[in-house]
Amino acid sequence: MNIEMDKEYDRIQNWIPDAIINLKYSTTDNFVGRPVYDRLYDELRIGTLKKLTLAANLLRENGFRFIIWDAYRPIAVQQVFWDLIGNSQFVAHPSKGSKHNRGCAVDVTLANISGDELEMPSLFDDFSELASAVRKNENQEINLRIKALQEAMRWAGFEIYEKEWWHFTDEEWMNYEIS
Repeated sequence: MNIEMDKEYDRIQNWIPDAIINLKYSTTDNFVGRPVYDRLYDELRIGTLKKLTLAANLLRENGFRFIIWDAYRPIAVQQVFWDLIGNSQFVAHPSKGSKHNRGCAVDVTLANISGDELEMPSLFDDFSELASAVRKNENQEINLRIKALQEAMRWAGFEIYEKEWWHFTDEEWMNYEIS
């Protein structure tokens, strides 16, 4: 394992070709209501991509594929989010940076193998209880999808953020500096 190589960035689809890239902050479909990315930030650290690939392979065996909602995030965008939300439960203060600013956090949901997005507990950027990663849903199919997603991500080496079912952080995040 080459630790320096793991710190480099690469595009997600170079590792997971069937991942659907739908970066919400490149669209108007986000809590800001406008695009905030100046380009497609569809990249992560190679060390994180190795883990995400493991999770994608396991999920594929169970009939799922990833939709990527967010990956690496520039610190300038973190400032925009902080200025709007100012709540450290949902947005890291820019002076500390977020795991996204380190390129080792990813926001994902699931699609079926055909690429159809599947119903999950909430929409992206939901700041309510519906976004909780530990909340049980009345719909058992949704609960099974969340369980499959969380088990695959945990097995591959990601931490779950309890406030957002879609947010996962490489458990070795401290190896990556803010960039």
